[in-house]
Amino acid sequence: MVLRDHHNGALPDEDTFTFHGFRCVEVEGWPGGIDAITEKNLTAVVVSSDLRRTGHFKSSDALLNQLHDNVVWGMRGNFLDVPTDCPQRDERLGWTGDIAAFAPTAAYLSGSSRMRV
Repeated sequence: MVLRDHHNGALPDEDTFTFHGFRCVEVEGWPGGIDAITEKNLTAVVVSSDLRRTGHFKSSDALLNQLHDNVVWGMRGNFLDVPTDCPQRDERLGWTGDIAAFAPTAAYLSGSSRMRV
C-alpha cells in the first residue's frame, strides 16, 4: 500500500518480504481525517506471479461472468511465487491442499505449468 500526503509527499508503506491478502483496510490518524482520504492518496498494490493469461471464458450470463472473474482474481491472490491456500490468514505456507482440485483450472487460465509446486 502506498500512502500519499499532498502536503508532505509520498509516505511509502510497502512490505518487502511479506504480503497480506485483504478486502478492507482501516486507516487511523490520517491528516485531515477520513474525508481527506481519496483514490489519489491511498492505493492498494496487487502483487502476484507474472502468469501469462492463456484461457478465457465469457457467457451471456453476467453473474456467471462475474463468478469467473472472481476465480481469476482469487488465483492471482493465491499465486505468489508458490500456490497458497489463503493469503489473508496464516495459510500462506504453500500447503497446496486445494491446488489438487484447482490445478486443471489454473493450467487452463494461465500458463501455470512454469509455477513451482
